[in-house]
Amino acid sequence: MRYSEITEQDFSVLYHGTSSKHIRDIIAVGLSAPTHWGSLDIARYFAKGECIDVGGNPTIIAKPMSEFYPDGFKVDENMIDFPVLADICPGVDLQALFDAWEKSDQEWMDCLRIYESVIYNAPVAVSRSDII
Repeated sequence: MRYSEITEQDFSVLYHGTSSKHIRDIIAVGLSAPTHWGSLDIARYFAKGECIDVGGNPTIIAKPMSEFYPDGFKVDENMIDFPVLADICPGVDLQALFDAWEKSDQEWMDCLRIYESVIYNAPVAVSRSDII
């Protein structure tokens, strides 16, 4: 992916990946801050990783962007330092991602647009209907 190919995606819905082993507790008490949210591809990647660590099945939580407080988001510094998009999407040019980041305002929305991941610093209520 070249810098010119990094475009605005539809982030009207954000996704969080986890293991099915955590779902009962997540529904009971929600997700405690901070949590990682982003594209469906990023959520799937982290759900698989969580299942390797704790077992269970990859599980995705989807929440409309309108349910988040914009002031609760922050840049996912780990994703910038160690972008996993190259592991997920063959052909991703890490230099192009870095260049896009350097040319951006380096705000949370830029991180979401370029690296497809952001951190949310507030609790998130989750219901069964949020699990896809």
